[in-house]
Amino acid sequence: MEYRIQLLEQRGYEITTDSSAQDVEELLDDFIEMWNNSSDMDVMTEKELALQKAAMAAEQSGDLEDAYDIWRTISSIDTNRPDYLCILGRVAQKLGRWAYAEQAFLDAIKVASKLKAILVS
Repeated sequence: MEYRIQLLEQRGYEITTDSSAQDVEELLDDFIEMWNNSSDMDVMTEKELALQKAAMAAEQSGDLEDAYDIWRTISSIDTNRPDYLCILGRVAQKLGRWAYAEQAFLDAIKVASKLKAILVS
């Protein structure tokens, strides 16, 4: 939880001990949306787009195992997309795969930090 709090605080969100897991989840959703709006979506391959649609459909239909496998594949195709890693982490969290969820969130933070450093340079 600490890594999520640090990420959100870096983005200007205030997290307190009164913040619920739902509050943190909503803030992560905001982060994913913000990242998607700032990313260059034109470079997405057709395969990546098809997989993304399949993953979202699987998640919406409740097939979290399939959604997790597809998001894992997508995040390995484009390793510079912290939004993919956040979504992967969220699906892993829903499945109760806490270690995988934590790793995905940590990887997202690392990727976002590297991209931020490149943009600032």
